[in-house]
Amino acid sequence: MSNRLNRIQKISSLFVTNVCSLMVMLLCVLLIITFTLFNPNYMKHIVEKSNYPTHLTHEINQQIENLGLASNIPSGVLDHTVGKKVVEKNILNYFRTIYTEKEFTFNGTKELDNRVRTKVTEYALKTNSEISEMNLTNLEKNAYKVVKNYIELPYLATYGKKINGFQSVVLMLIGGTGLALIFLFGILLSLLKGYLHRLFRNMSYLFISTGSFLIMCSGIFIYFKLFERIAVMSKALYEFIYQYLVSFNFYFLYTGILCIIIGIGFALLSEKKRHHLIRKKSSEMKERF
Repeated sequence: MSNRLNRIQKISSLFVTNVCSLMVMLLCVLLIITFTLFNPNYMKHIVEKSNYPTHLTHEINQQIENLGLASNIPSGVLDHTVGKKVVEKNILNYFRTIYTEKEFTFNGTKELDNRVRTKVTEYALKTNSEISEMNLTNLEKNAYKVVKNYIELPYLATYGKKINGFQSVVLMLIGGTGLALIFLFGILLSLLKGYLHRLFRNMSYLFISTGSFLIMCSGIFIYFKLFERIAVMSKALYEFIYQYLVSFNFYFLYTGILCIIIGIGFALLSEKKRHHLIRKKSSEMKERF
């Protein structure tokens, strides 16, 4: 009867440990999502890391130059119409509106119009050519549309709305998962007859298994270079999306490594507690005899 009861307790503790492992894995994923996808600072970090403003400024100026060519303005006249600082400022403002659901307003319209007008006027004076006010106004309007369309990406706004809709749900799940883990650890300690070293040993197993799974998932994406297959024509957008996904994936790798370190720590703590318990029982036996 005693052996049967011990077997049931071992099976029960193993089952609870596996459930705890799944809960820890879920908690890790939810925390990663919170600190990355739901975090505007993460988006800002990716903007800087991918050098997005520099690449986008080049593409915008190239497109404005193409507008000039369509209006018989040769290459080189409108090649540096928009500055990197203006583009970077508006990119960050736009990404900020994604998380706050505010309407994006382009900052620097007058400066852009002045730059286009000044460059075209200077070219006309140098070459003694004539450019009508209508053509100049149209060029200013089209240049503004180009800049705004490159910065304001509709699918990012949709992405932001989905994030804001799920944020409260994710926070509730994190709280619920955390409470469930505390409850399950209590049950596990009870099944292990109150022995802390056994609890620490089981926690070591679950953290190492969780860490190994996270590293394996991250490793698959890295090994097969899945993020490099993104089909995006724009170099600026490709670099941004690529860095966004790669950095997100590395969070899983780093979290997995951290879980394994925590698991090893619990294993060492378990051994320390076990040896302490053996010495304590040994000293108690000596005192009796």
